[in-house]
Amino acid sequence: MKKLFCVSGFLSTPSTWEFLNKFNFVVCPHSPEDFIKKKLSEVFTAEGADVLVGYSLGGRLCLRALADGSCRPLAAIIISANPGLTSDDERRRRLATDQEWANDFRTEPWEELLAAWDRQTVFGGRICRYDRFEKDFDRESLAQILDGFSLGRQPDLRSQLEKLEIPILFIAGEDDGRYSRLAKEMTRINPKFKHWIAPNSGHRVPWEVDEKILVSEMKKFLEELE
Repeated sequence: MKKLFCVSGFLSTPSTWEFLNKFNFVVCPHSPEDFIKKKLSEVFTAEGADVLVGYSLGGRLCLRALADGSCRPLAAIIISANPGLTSDDERRRRLATDQEWANDFRTEPWEELLAAWDRQTVFGGRICRYDRFEKDFDRESLAQILDGFSLGRQPDLRSQLEKLEIPILFIAGEDDGRYSRLAKEMTRINPKFKHWIAPNSGHRVPWEVDEKILVSEMKKFLEELE
C-alpha cells in the first residue's frame, strides 16, 4: 500500500483526512500551516511518503512543489486546485482579495468570519461538513497563509506541469463548474494526467461525495502504479 502525504486546504486540518484510515490507507496528514517555515518537499521526503494528495490550497502547494521539481513522488492526486491564473491583472486582483481576507482573519469575530467565508461563490452555498473551531487555529498563521500562499502570488504552472513524467489524477466536483473545467484542461496538457468528476459534490469534494466512491477512484488510480 502506498503512503499518502495529504495536505489539507485553508481552514481544514490534518484531522479532516482521518476518514481515509478506515479504508486502510497509510496517511501522513498535514495542513498548509506546516509549510510556512518548512518546504513541502523536505517534509514529504522526511515522511518517506510515496504519493502527494492535496485539496484546494493544499493542492496548489503540491502542484508548486511538483512544478519546480523539488518534490518527486510516484504520483499525485490533486483535488479542487488551480494550476495558476493566466494574467497579471487576475493575479493582482486575487492578491488584493486575499490580503483583505488576511486582515479579516486577524481581527473579525470567528463565527461571523466563517459565515462570510462560506458565502463565497466557490462553495456554492453548501454547508461545510467538518469542524472549524477557533482553538484549533492560530489567527496570525492563517493570515500569513492567505497572503503568502495567495493564488495571486502563484505563477501559472501549466508549462511546467505539461513536462512532468509522473501520473496525476485531478479531481473536482460536478457542481463546481470552474474546477471541473480546470481538471479536464489538465488532462489535455499532459497524457499522463487523468481527471475524475465527482458526482453530487461541489468544491469540498472529499467531504461531500460518498466516501466509498472517492476511495474507489483513488485506489483504481493507485493500483495502476503497481
